[in-house]
Amino acid sequence: MKAKILLICGGDVKRRPMEEMLSAEGFSTIAVESIGSGLELIDSDKSIDVALVDQGLMEEEKFPIQEAFRKENDLVQIILLSSADQVEASAAGLGVFEILGWPVNREKLTLAASRAAKMAQLARENSRLKNRLKEKSTFSSIIAEGRESMETKEKARMLAPLDTPVLIIGEAGSGRRTFAEAIFNESPRGDRPFIFAQIPLAKDEAGLERQLFGYEQNGEAGADKPVAGLLEKAEDGALYLSDITNLGPRMQAALHGVMQKGEFFRVGGYDPINANFRIIAGANPSLENEVKAGRFREDLYFRLNVAPLYIPPLRRRKEDIPSLARHYVKKFSEKLGRSSGTISQEAISALQKYRWPGNVRELVETIETMIGNVPSGQIGFSDLPDRVYKDVRRPSRISRQEITLQPYTAEKMEFERKYLLRALEECEGNITVMARITDLSRPALYEKLRKHGLK
Repeated sequence: MKAKILLICGGDVKRRPMEEMLSAEGFSTIAVESIGSGLELIDSDKSIDVALVDQGLMEEEKFPIQEAFRKENDLVQIILLSSADQVEASAAGLGVFEILGWPVNREKLTLAASRAAKMAQLARENSRLKNRLKEKSTFSSIIAEGRESMETKEKARMLAPLDTPVLIIGEAGSGRRTFAEAIFNESPRGDRPFIFAQIPLAKDEAGLERQLFGYEQNGEAGADKPVAGLLEKAEDGALYLSDITNLGPRMQAALHGVMQKGEFFRVGGYDPINANFRIIAGANPSLENEVKAGRFREDLYFRLNVAPLYIPPLRRRKEDIPSLARHYVKKFSEKLGRSSGTISQEAISALQKYRWPGNVRELVETIETMIGNVPSGQIGFSDLPDRVYKDVRRPSRISRQEITLQPYTAEKMEFERKYLLRALEECEGNITVMARITDLSRPALYEKLRKHGLK
């Protein structure tokens, strides 16, 4: 991409020779004749790298260099064009990148413009990365207070530097995407694209294929140029598939082909495209049952399940709820311009007793709604939504003791993991002994250990 230079210089005699010199050296140039016009352009066009400014205009229009230009865009580098007797002045003291004297020497102008443009582009990239760091999910931003949550977070942290596929298993709303982003952002690919692919329940496999793989000419008007799909846009970065449990047979086969061969084709295309990206897939806890029932390809499951990560539902992470609640009360209060927001201990206790079928996502939406409905920002028990209030107040016919029973699949996975950990410990990691005691074959044991990320 060409560096863009803004010339703020009065009179054709000075301006045109510089335009010609810079254009001949491959720069893109824009020229205006007043400081005011230049400031308007800098404010509206964020792609400008360097401003070449006639010091005579600055003095004539009484614009202080630092205040005028830095206010509009502090990433633009300024080169001041000055009379010969002022060239010895300090560029740093004036807040500019460099000072050049009249008449302008072509070699000096080109060198100064190149250096200034490179500095501007580096500053712009640095600013972009800083903004991304403020916004992106990292492990430090994931709230984990309970033992199970902390173990999940630590395992995810260990997976981040690897370049293997990651299969994140958890209920909808439990934080699969948050963990996916944290794993990606703290990986070696973290400064590259993170592409989110929503896998809908509707089985429009042809439409999903075009969305993921892109397409070439297909007879449609205006479809002369190839259209890049999400796989192509994830180049050098990561592709996050929101819920692979929803994939139909055709797309399961297509994804398996990408993982097996390391390349793919656009729909209607003939040229292979290198699949240089990390795959992170989210899945519902029912995925293993889908594999056993033959509705999900076993070979694709094995390729994705190299590094599994199980996210427990919020009802099993009750220790996290107080910190989560306070965090989002503060966040949404600030969003509404309120100085502070609080939530009572009674309200937090009620939130901990509720079962949260929608997991963290439901908790976040609940708090956002409460903050919007309570002008004072002081959330109490009476401000809870009816579904939470009724659920925690409803008398139980069984007992007063809280029911902790989980869905069968989740309980089974947790039991299997704990069983394997115990077997590893008691058999001191000896697979032969483990196979004899557990009455499982060695291949079956190896597969179960791999599935749970145990060694």
